[in-house]
Amino acid sequence: MAFEKYSGARKTSRGPLVTIRKTGQIVFNSAAAREMKIVDQPAVSLYYDKDTNVIGVKAESDSKAQGARKLGKLGQTRTISASSFIHFFGIALKKNIKIVPSYDKKKDLILLDLKKTVRGASRRGRRKNK
Repeated sequence: MAFEKYSGARKTSRGPLVTIRKTGQIVFNSAAAREMKIVDQPAVSLYYDKDTNVIGVKAESDSKAQGARKLGKLGQTRTISASSFIHFFGIALKKNIKIVPSYDKKKDLILLDLKKTVRGASRRGRRKNK
């Protein structure tokens, strides 16, 4: 048996990207957390527009504000436990989805358009066939 050395590097996303996992967890990568100015916030509030299928995320300086969800921290990445939110609004997630967030200054909301998903960097290396 001959061994082949894997020398591929993990592909990473450098731009702002939000992952909504089928478990209901919403994850802002470090670029999205910085750009959307939630890195230093303790909590967020979640909104949903059924007509446009868009999730709204609003930064909250008070983690005890009504409906506020605490932001989890993993380095510069920020996470939101939103499974009850996802179930309450009946948002169907068959798989994890990735979205490039946008910001609505007028409404002071981070917008996650569920119709505009993107393909993210894969975590699995690909083996070359010889």
